[in-house]
Amino acid sequence: MEVLDLSLFLLLAVLASSVVSQFIPHAPTPLIQIALGVVIAVIAQGQISITLDPDLFLVLFIAPLLYDEAREADLAALWHYRKPILGYAIGLVLVIAVTVGFFVNWMIPAIPLAAAFALGAALGPTDAVAVASLSKNPAIPSRIKSLLKGEALLNDASGLVAFQFAVTAAVLGTFSPATAVQSFLVSFFGGLIMGGVCGLVLNYATTRFREAGLENTTFHVLLEICTPLLVFTLAEELHVSGVITVVICGIIQASAPRQTGPSYARTSIVSSSVWKVIAFALNGIVFILLGTQLPAAMVGTWEEAGADNTMLVLMVLGITVMLELVRFLWSFALQVVNAKAAGEQVDGTDLRDALILTLSGAKGTITLSIMLTLPIWADPSTNTLFPQRDLLIFLASGVILCTFAIATFVVPLLAPQPRRSADEHEQHLKDTEAYLEILRGVIEELTNRQTGKTFAATQSVIRSYNDRIERIKENHGLEDPESVDLQQRVIEWKEARVFDLMAAGETSPEAGYRLLARLSHRKHLLEHSRASEARDLVVFLRNMVLTALNRLRKNLPLLTESQVQEEYRQLVIKTTSYAIERLQDQMGTLSEPNEMIAEAILTQQRILTPLMTKLPSISTIAHTNDLADDIEAMAYRIELEMLNDSVEREQISRTYAKKARENISLMQIDIEDRL
Repeated sequence: MEVLDLSLFLLLAVLASSVVSQFIPHAPTPLIQIALGVVIAVIAQGQISITLDPDLFLVLFIAPLLYDEAREADLAALWHYRKPILGYAIGLVLVIAVTVGFFVNWMIPAIPLAAAFALGAALGPTDAVAVASLSKNPAIPSRIKSLLKGEALLNDASGLVAFQFAVTAAVLGTFSPATAVQSFLVSFFGGLIMGGVCGLVLNYATTRFREAGLENTTFHVLLEICTPLLVFTLAEELHVSGVITVVICGIIQASAPRQTGPSYARTSIVSSSVWKVIAFALNGIVFILLGTQLPAAMVGTWEEAGADNTMLVLMVLGITVMLELVRFLWSFALQVVNAKAAGEQVDGTDLRDALILTLSGAKGTITLSIMLTLPIWADPSTNTLFPQRDLLIFLASGVILCTFAIATFVVPLLAPQPRRSADEHEQHLKDTEAYLEILRGVIEELTNRQTGKTFAATQSVIRSYNDRIERIKENHGLEDPESVDLQQRVIEWKEARVFDLMAAGETSPEAGYRLLARLSHRKHLLEHSRASEARDLVVFLRNMVLTALNRLRKNLPLLTESQVQEEYRQLVIKTTSYAIERLQDQMGTLSEPNEMIAEAILTQQRILTPLMTKLPSISTIAHTNDLADDIEAMAYRIELEMLNDSVEREQISRTYAKKARENISLMQIDIEDRL
């Protein structure tokens, strides 16, 4: 039960970090999680003691995280920058392991050289979470982003392999360079071959399963979740690198040809969502564990090392400086080689890029995960502890905090700031094209799902999506500001008409307040991008009051629900007809062009037409109209899923996506009014 209680407690802390990050948007979530871990440790007053089986930790944490990173890798960029990426992922990791190892042993003689090498190897890999966060900064050149992402994917494997050799040397007390090189080559290249074989076999098996009719989404997603666990375990049993095997297997699976069809689309959507949850939970748990261990590690390390806190902080800073210095020299040398190869002179831009590459190499989840696998006992038979284990974990934790803070707060200051107007225009065009691809994807998905019975209704919805694509192409965006102003004016006319009808007793308060709440929600969506926080609060409170009144009146025995629904339908007809009349009367006198007013009239008529053709009894509604409405509602859900996926993949900006979501919400309100 203790393990279960701890697991639930850590998951709750991860959820709490997500809530806190909404109120502190500029603070990286990992730093918030570390802070929460520290708070938990202080409150618990040393009662949290976590010991982990190294092998189990590797399987449960490192294998799934690396597999997910490999699946999401940009394969084209990996191949294009393969030489520098391999230089960072293998060469730099080994150089850091050796350099930092000698430096730590020189600075703290109590740490044996092999144990110091283990610390250096653990500090080699960069953190994928930090790299993903930095890659969203448009000021960082795309080449640097590709190098950082490729390095973060591949250097975990080389760092862990080097770490395992160093730990073995520390435990056995002997180290043979020839044996180490031989074992490294067998482990590394064995992992490459094993990963390729596993990836190809799994791709073949998945294809055969689908051809046999096994299209169950749950089965295929569960197979993906089990893959890194099974592949890692099998590789370790064969004495090759499980980490490299998992990474290569993930890359092979990601490079498989993409299939089309409803089942593939559903599996892709579900798989993406599941892996986001798994990666967020595992990363969050590791960072919270880091926070919980810091206070105890500081006290325990102080007593064990015989040094005060100031000396410990200086040790952390010294290791951080050495780490960044080695990385800078490597990065600058790479920039010089690239400049010479291109026949160019080395200038300030190369120096700046080298600094960005250096300071962006934050340490994080993998480093801490590796350090937590340090064995407690060097020789259990003689009760010999692993040398300076607590001190090593503390030093690694301190370096993680320092490098993460540098990457978060210093790198944005170094990145070149592009011309805002040109950059915004380019980003807007990119977002628009990405959104058009989303709409085309919805059309493709609807086409795959249509049957003989739904053909006519589906084609009707597809035509509406084709019309949207044409309008976006003409406008180069989602909504014209003038169009938003006109829509707001139409809503205000409808609100005024509702109050007039209620005052005249021509409609019931139940139906009137229900429509006012919906109109208020629609207006809020239109104004959201330009509204202040105070305005948002006013609209929110107003919606609450109207909704509460509506529910209160709904509970009174005045009208039955079916009667209220019919009155609501009649009220929508009256207000929409009134809005059409106002638009027609004021055409030519409003500030908006006549074609925009004509489009607004058509929009209101599209709302009015199905309502006018419906009879009070729901059973008499035309079947085709109902079916088209259901398919349209489904299309909007698919569109939202594709939009969210594009945001996560950084194919579309969050600002553009926010406005797109508001437009989809408005259209969903329209479809709900017709249902």
